[in-house]
Amino acid sequence: MKLKNILTKMVLAYLLVLSIFIIFSFITTKYKIDNLENDLVNLSMASVTQSQKVIDMYFSNIFDSQGKLANDIKVNEYSLIEEAFSGINGYKVIDLMNYLRKKNLPYEYYIFYKKSSVVIGTNTVYSYDDFYKFAFHYKNYSADQFWDFIFKKKYAKEIIPCANTYYNDQEQKNILFLHSVGYNFLNPDVVIVYIVKNSTLTQLMGDYKPKSSTNFLITDKNNTVISSLFELNNADLINRDDFFITSIPSEVKSFDYILLQPVSVVFKHSNATVRLFLIFSAAAIIIMCSVFAVVLFYNKNIYKIFEKNTRTLNEQLKKQIPHLREDFFRKLLEGKFSSQTDLKVYSSYINFNLEVGNFQLMLIKISPSTPLEFTEETIKSINIYSLHLQNLISANSKEDIIHILSYDRIIVIAKSRIEGLLDLIENMQSSLPCNLKNLKLSIGIGNNYDSINEIPSSYSEAQCALIYSMVKNNSFYSFYSDIRSSNNAYYFPIELNSLLINHTCAGNIPETERILGKLITENILNRNLSIDMIKLFLNELFSTVIKIRNNINIEEEAKELRDIDKALSKYSSLDDIQKINACISLLKKMCNSVNIKRCRYKENLSSSIKTYVEQNYQNSDLSLNLIACKFNISETYASQLFKEYTKETYTKYLQNLRLKRANILLKTTDIPIKTILHRIGYNSLNTFERAYKRIYGKTPSQYRKSL
Repeated sequence: MKLKNILTKMVLAYLLVLSIFIIFSFITTKYKIDNLENDLVNLSMASVTQSQKVIDMYFSNIFDSQGKLANDIKVNEYSLIEEAFSGINGYKVIDLMNYLRKKNLPYEYYIFYKKSSVVIGTNTVYSYDDFYKFAFHYKNYSADQFWDFIFKKKYAKEIIPCANTYYNDQEQKNILFLHSVGYNFLNPDVVIVYIVKNSTLTQLMGDYKPKSSTNFLITDKNNTVISSLFELNNADLINRDDFFITSIPSEVKSFDYILLQPVSVVFKHSNATVRLFLIFSAAAIIIMCSVFAVVLFYNKNIYKIFEKNTRTLNEQLKKQIPHLREDFFRKLLEGKFSSQTDLKVYSSYINFNLEVGNFQLMLIKISPSTPLEFTEETIKSINIYSLHLQNLISANSKEDIIHILSYDRIIVIAKSRIEGLLDLIENMQSSLPCNLKNLKLSIGIGNNYDSINEIPSSYSEAQCALIYSMVKNNSFYSFYSDIRSSNNAYYFPIELNSLLINHTCAGNIPETERILGKLITENILNRNLSIDMIKLFLNELFSTVIKIRNNINIEEEAKELRDIDKALSKYSSLDDIQKINACISLLKKMCNSVNIKRCRYKENLSSSIKTYVEQNYQNSDLSLNLIACKFNISETYASQLFKEYTKETYTKYLQNLRLKRANILLKTTDIPIKTILHRIGYNSLNTFERAYKRIYGKTPSQYRKSL
């Protein structure tokens, strides 16, 4: 009897320990599985967010370009012409095309004129019939149908979904960006059309394999697919329960970026974990030690899988860096970073070291030594020559920064000794293959600087030196200092003029002082200028001050401007230089006024936008474009203001506002869900349910049932 009791207690004790172990193992494993699923979801969200930023930037550039064309006076004036190719009108067409070409817009565009039936493109002019016959046409639409389509209504930066077209004698899928010009909403006279290859967008979406059944979509507010990474076999694929959907709204337009992944792929490892846990738990009843060994072994595998997925995602993110790096250098050379904060954030993201130290900027141009027609062979030779140069510079110094400006131009931010680098390049020219001997090398070199803020100045100097080098013909390189020593003209390049205007209008006092100091030092101290030439420089500086005053609309300084004008008219020698101090003081005062006025304006405008959104959230057409038109600002600026004021993006704030109102109606009324979604500004039940579940973890019907 005692033995039986002892055995019973031993069995009970064993079962108790085993039960505690199994419960503990179950809780621990479930916690790890939940964390794994959350991490996988976050990885998907990070991937979509990265693609969203890149595509939003691409769309924003197109919309800004359309806006510039739409606001151009010459583009609007031509809409009145009816006979395009008769008499003087033909010259006007050519003049307009050449005028637009000089604006250097970043993408190919086509401007359709209704009255004259003319299409003006980036490089040529068509009659509409020739355009639709030879340049572009839809596979399933006639010329009349397409004409009626683009002029049937007013388009405000709208996107036409991807469709099969013939473009430049090639069958391809294209997306159209339409924007009407003028104030006639029912019958516009001019439409600006940008044609974008679907393959261009898919390159920005990310690197996903077709065999994985993963797809990336861009859909509008009506759930219409604008573009997709792979062709959809089922139009209702977005709503199927066997797909895991990661959706992020765009900050530019009212559409969503959606990543479709089969649930079996996303949660493959977590589902396997559940099944194996049941097997391990059953085995634990027999041999507890086996359970420990198997669980520990499997947990180790989970971390390996997670690390592998993380590495794959990082590789996908790195593929976006070259595009951002090219945009960074363009803005850096043109001096378009108005604040150090923007410069630091951008450079940190692309892993560019701002601490360049002492440097000289070299601008290198490779061209045929004689005027020849550019053939494929010529371009190939230039590219080979360029690679030789890049390899030579990289081998000479690992610190030198090389940027490819175009196929025939290279920028080098040289930290090493510039004379030694020039000697190496000269020696390389003598050892080139025969097929590269017919190419000519020209190099312009700016002055020595020690701050990254001076790169726009050095680039401007290098451009001048390059032109000088190409003209003088006695050496393949020129220093900017060589030009200056023989130049009696005053120094006020257009880049510094633009920078001075931009920084003053932005209220950036340190940069304004730096540019003014550079101009005064260069023209008054370093150059042997005549009194008349100094007067010309000071008058141009004074004209720039007036432009800035007009741009920022400050009337209080009118008397000070008159006093400065009188002082400049009496300028007779360097002893009177203190008279222009008033000019510098006035610019500082303008900066302070801008900062005060901007803060007050931004706060009032932000508050008005927030109030407008709260009063009109029921409108399903409410968008950043509508808000921008209402308050006469750009969509990008409206988005930035709203985010600074509310600490949330416009899309997220509007979504949360609508869903909070939906929660109140679900909780306090018996109104059908389809009625509720229209009351809060949604058109699609699928979009509403997807957004609601993403925020609250359940569908509206599930929430109402749980009350």
